[in-house]
Amino acid sequence: METKVVKINNTNLHMIKNNNFKTTRIEARFIMDIENKEVPAMELLSNAIIYTTKRYDTRKSLVNYLKDLYDTTLSCNFTDKGNRYYLNIGLTFLDNEYSEKDLLDKEVELLHEIIYNPNIESNKYDEDTYNASMITCKAALETLKENKPRYSIRRLMEILNEDDETYLSPLSKEYYKLTTSTTKEDLVTMYNKFISHSKIDIVVIGDISFDKTEKLFKNIFKEEYGIEVNKDPNKYYGVVKKANTVFESDKSSQSKLEIAFNLPDDLTNRDKEIKLEVLSILLGGFANSLFFKNIREKHSLCYYISTLPMYYDNLLLVRSGISKENYDKMIKLIKQEIKKVIDKNYSDELLDDVKKFYISAINSSMDYPSQLIESYYNNKIEGFTLYEDKIPLIEKVTKDDLKDLASKLKINTIYMFGGDFKND
Repeated sequence: METKVVKINNTNLHMIKNNNFKTTRIEARFIMDIENKEVPAMELLSNAIIYTTKRYDTRKSLVNYLKDLYDTTLSCNFTDKGNRYYLNIGLTFLDNEYSEKDLLDKEVELLHEIIYNPNIESNKYDEDTYNASMITCKAALETLKENKPRYSIRRLMEILNEDDETYLSPLSKEYYKLTTSTTKEDLVTMYNKFISHSKIDIVVIGDISFDKTEKLFKNIFKEEYGIEVNKDPNKYYGVVKKANTVFESDKSSQSKLEIAFNLPDDLTNRDKEIKLEVLSILLGGFANSLFFKNIREKHSLCYYISTLPMYYDNLLLVRSGISKENYDKMIKLIKQEIKKVIDKNYSDELLDDVKKFYISAINSSMDYPSQLIESYYNNKIEGFTLYEDKIPLIEKVTKDDLKDLASKLKINTIYMFGGDFKND
């Protein structure tokens, strides 16, 4: 896999030559310098920006054009990681060999159209586009509580950030008010802020010519937008003397249990992507994990149990679905299983299985262009290890490595949602 990076004005163009796929994928990735209170408007914009453009000014015309481009797939994802906000616009389409010679040209022109030619007239966003985006965002907020796993993790993060005056929770009335009060003019203001306050990287992967691709982008992308974003992506939550425990009732019989463990502040990116991932899989990341075998199967105390490392928030989450009467036993057993790691009281065979599982997951990821882009981008921008280079590092992880990390896990917050706690 060959790579090349060139600068086009203030945009970084990353080219990855890979002939393993019959498709080419382009991703425009933005790291944004925006405030938390601007997030609701940015969420609206992330829907609007791929709904229509100035040239394709109705949804039907844009969809029909994507079909004409051999059913090109268009996607947009807006997310937060730690202290940063990210927007990712992606196009996946057939390689020129299986379509037409100028398809890449048309796709690059379309990406430019989406980014730099939004459906704005007289300093207002197009009404149909605005209305469709508003309906989508309002529905997502209004139904958030119905998706209990998603709601519970959002509520956990809200609790973790309750002392942060700048934090804006999607569950809050303020977030909903900021969303619904955003006007067509506000959306234009947000677009202008977004386009002028972002670090911009464009990544192309496929059986491409570096020279032709570079020339193509230079001919089309002439704008000089793009800044450096120096904000530290990492967010840290102070270690507490006593875990913050919050119970909230609803009418369901099943409760969602969320436990946030602080990670050590001095963990490097390599520690997170290698040792932390191995620890997470060992505890709750696959069918033979300690939690799954000894809590779900042996004691039948939960409907599911899993772990989730949150790199940029420096947290390890334990997530489970339980009956509320099993809460005390669950907490006790989770601590016992973590102590097994600290005491190295598990088999070498289990650790080998964990490593094989992780390596298999990495190998499977390399079958997808979007995942290869993710690996490449995280390596170039955030300093993480390329997928293929992780494998020998995973194989070197020892029980002592996991003991050291597990011994430093500290419970910060426990949140349980569901069941009736009012009479307890």
